[in-house]
Amino acid sequence: ELNDFQYARAGETTVVAPSTKLSKFKRWFRDAVDHSNEWRKEANEDIRFYRGEQWDKSDLKDMEESRKPAITINKINPLINILSGYQRLNRYDIEFLPRTQGDNEQAALRKGITKYILDRSHYNYEESDVFSDGILTGIGWFEVFYNYDKLTGDGDACVRRVSPFDIYPDPESRDRHMRDMKFVIRARWVDK
Repeated sequence: ELNDFQYARAGETTVVAPSTKLSKFKRWFRDAVDHSNEWRKEANEDIRFYRGEQWDKSDLKDMEESRKPAITINKINPLINILSGYQRLNRYDIEFLPRTQGDNEQAALRKGITKYILDRSHYNYEESDVFSDGILTGIGWFEVFYNYDKLTGDGDACVRRVSPFDIYPDPESRDRHMRDMKFVIRARWVDK
């Protein structure tokens, strides 16, 4: 029997089982992709400018044909590097403060657990990468997850940077911080 997300083999071909849920999710993804296309083009251009790749191919070809040097004075890279360095030098520690006198022990425990998770996740590096994504492309994303080990029945909580190009938020979100999203899709190409 097929559920909403399964494929069925029909001889040599694979058939997708009809599904209203799958159709809805595909429509959401298509809408999110269409909505973010312009941002993706601009973000890629911003990254190229940061790297010093500021000439169009046609302009470079024209310069080469006319035997003129294509000089690039990258003023963006040093500014981004200054901001990135400022972020690294001015990190904040997450603090848990008690609401009442009886909460001191719980606040200390939460702080210790959070510090442990962030240390195990190499959070300082992840945070700097997300910050860099934010200043280069306008958006930075974290993934918070539990890395479960079936053999031991245990695992670790983790925090990791996710490429902003892998994330497709709800295009209907109107909140600046996207708190009103119905969905957020993470998609990436992987090999078999």
